Amino acid sequence: MTRFHKVLTILLASTLPAACVTEGPSKPRSQPPSVRPTKLIPAADGTFTDTDGNRYRDSSAVVIYVMGDAPGYHLPIRVPGRFTIRLESTQGKPIAEWNFDAAQTEAALRSLPPGPGYVFELDLRKSPIRRGSDVIEESEAELIAIFTPESGDAIRARTSAPVLIGPVSRGTW
Repeated sequence: MTRFHKVLTILLASTLPAACVTEGPSKPRSQPPSVRPTKLIPAADGTFTDTDGNRYRDSSAVVIYVMGDAPGYHLPIRVPGRFTIRLESTQGKPIAEWNFDAAQTEAALRSLPPGPGYVFELDLRKSPIRRGSDVIEESEAELIAIFTPESGDAIRARTSAPVLIGPVSRGTW
């Protein structure tokens, strides 16, 4: 199971009601016109993975849903804009940052069961702050998502729990 599928499974399990009953085929609701983004829901699988074998976690996937202000419409929305995703230490020190322009944000858009979601693959080595390195001594970080729509104010949110970064284990090699 890939990181993306893990994130999706966790998100779906936490957002779906216990049982649903419909009569006849269900019809997806259309996004209301002129809905404005007001809230982000970032979902990460909770850990970065060591993909290069150097025993330091370097890569993770994050799914971000944008929610709007339309009364009675409680599904994620699709809206043009750009994302910044940051990792900060638990003391607020910057660890990594990724900037996704409007074209990259649009390319990250996926049709997911809850609705449109933006799926980003994060690699510490590709963050300008890290300068190609995934060697970090901290073991946890806060993931912060910032969305700036084409028109309107930026909105931000953080994951509900820290994500694991740094060494795969603290023991000697």
